Amino acid sequence: MEYRLARPLDFDAIVRLADANHFDNLTPDQRQDGFLTVRLTGEDFARMAREVAVVVGINDGRVAGFLGAEWIDKAGMPPVIAAAARTFLDSHYRGKLGRQWRAFLEGPLCIAPQYRGKGLRRGLHKTLMNEVRGRYDVAVSFIAFDNPRSYHGATAHGGEDEIGAFEVSGKRYHLLAFAVD
Repeated sequence: MEYRLARPLDFDAIVRLADANHFDNLTPDQRQDGFLTVRLTGEDFARMAREVAVVVGINDGRVAGFLGAEWIDKAGMPPVIAAAARTFLDSHYRGKLGRQWRAFLEGPLCIAPQYRGKGLRRGLHKTLMNEVRGRYDVAVSFIAFDNPRSYHGATAHGGEDEIGAFEVSGKRYHLLAFAVD
C-alpha cells in the first residue's frame, strides 16, 4: 500500500468511493460496516487539499481509501460540518476553549470494503499527521450516533476522545478530538 497526498487525478476516484459509501447509497445491513454522512464533490476534495490535506492509500494504482482535512473556521460549510466546528470552538478540550487551539476538521475517512480491517486507517492517519504536524495542535471529527463501527474505530483504535455531541435535523453526532501526534 502506498500512502501519499491526493493528486488532482485522484479526486474522481475519491468521489466514487465516497458516493459508494454514503448513507443514502447503502442498505441498512451495509451501514453496519460504517458510512459517510456528508456528500462531497471533487471540488470539495480539491478545496480540502488546498486548505489542509487529503491523503490516499493506493493499492495496484487504485484508491483503496482516503482521509480528508479542512479548515475548522470558515463560511459555507454544509450544516453538519458547520455544527461540528461551532460545537468544538465553543467547547473545552484539555482545559482550553476549542477556539484557543490550532485545530482542523479531520474527515471524511473512507476505506473500500475489501481493505477494511487491514491497517489502512492507521496508514492514512500517520500520513495526515506527518502533513499537519507543526501547523496544528488538534484534529476534530464527528460521527453519527447510528454509526457504531466508525465510532469504535475512532475511539478504540484512533485514540480520539469524545468531547461532546450535537444534533442537526434530528440526527445526533458524537464530537471527537485528538492531539496531533
